[in-house]
Amino acid sequence: MKEFIVALDAKNDDFYDEFIAAAHHRITTLSAEEYLFSLKDRVLKELEFFQAKSSALQQEVETLTDSFAEQKDENAILHNQLHEIEERVTEQEKNIRQLTDKNNNMHHEITIKQQEFNEIYQHHKNLISSLSWKLTKPLRVVRRFFK
Repeated sequence: MKEFIVALDAKNDDFYDEFIAAAHHRITTLSAEEYLFSLKDRVLKELEFFQAKSSALQQEVETLTDSFAEQKDENAILHNQLHEIEERVTEQEKNIRQLTDKNNNMHHEITIKQQEFNEIYQHHKNLISSLSWKLTKPLRVVRRFFK
């Protein structure tokens, strides 16, 4: 097999990938034992790399899991706060409705009292401008004098 690959007389520029060029170089320059040893060495290095990467990813997963748990707890706290605020808003809306009703009732009472006042005032004006009031004025003056 080595003779076949050497006979191809490939140059480094002929390969599209450095990995294939490196493999070609190892096959053409190393003995079968050296080639297997280099493959074993390469596999061990890749295994170490992926174990380190796996460890880093596992640590990242743990960090993200902890972060998720913290955010979940914070979300629960915020949800409870939101519920409390919604209850207070509902209570305040109830108070606003009660005060609005009370205000409307007072405006209605004011309107009624204003009408009563206007009626009494008109009655008073009519009474003072009446002929009987004018005729009895001297009697009222004498009465005040004796009091």
